[in-house]
Amino acid sequence: MSELWNAESYFGEPIHVYSRAQAIEDGVLVQLDKEITSEAGWKIPVACTRSVWEDFIFWNETKDGGHNDLEGRLWDVLFMGFVGACRNKENSTMFFKLDVVPRGKFEAEEITLKCVINGGDDGVPVATIMQKNED
Repeated sequence: MSELWNAESYFGEPIHVYSRAQAIEDGVLVQLDKEITSEAGWKIPVACTRSVWEDFIFWNETKDGGHNDLEGRLWDVLFMGFVGACRNKENSTMFFKLDVVPRGKFEAEEITLKCVINGGDDGVPVATIMQKNED
């Protein structure tokens, strides 16, 4: 087969496309700091869903943060996601587990998150970390 299959030629022009860039601009996705993602091993841009950000990473404004902080929680999510991606190189979607202290609690719980690596808006690889039931 010399030509790549083109969905648009089969289905027609899309009615609406919601890009990754729009999702970041709207706050649906949170673009994670490139310096920290690089330190955790990532060589591609990484974003997370707003629910991952609010439930497991950023909640310093509350007094129930215990002894962990924003950078520590972010590092845990990024590093465990990176390890999960390395262990599943043949898959574009993988699940990984980590222990987190949920907002309002003081004891760690094991959670499962999902990481999807795809071509982003421009076909350049990007990673998105989300809760296991999110799409």
